[in-house]
Amino acid sequence: MSISQFLLIHGAWHGAWCWHKAIPELEKRGHRAKAIDLPGQGQDQTPLGQVTLDTMVDRTVAALGGLEFRNRVEVSPYHYGAVFERPR
Repeated sequence: MSISQFLLIHGAWHGAWCWHKAIPELEKRGHRAKAIDLPGQGQDQTPLGQVTLDTMVDRTVAALGGLEFRNRVEVSPYHYGAVFERPR
């Protein structure tokens, strides 16, 4: 089995907390998983007036930069988290 790294991105009105059941299941199977809060959501304190598509993309790119790329990284957006999954 190939071990993957997962970057989990929540949907609208959620936060990294919504992946609390998925992360242990992935880890039990030998994968690595990290969930992030998008700007202005979850535990993130970015004022909503400063949240843009670009700030969401920047947060995701920064999170990817913190992962080790020994294997591929699966970016797993859910619902609203997929809105900004676009080429830059």
